[in-house]
Amino acid sequence: MKLPLTILTLCSVAFAVRADTT
Repeated sequence: MKLPLTILTLCSVAFAVRADTT
């Protein structure tokens, strides 16, 4: 499991969702 990659992906997705929602 690549935790750094997973966290980075989650952060990227969350940021995209927030940017789209806001």
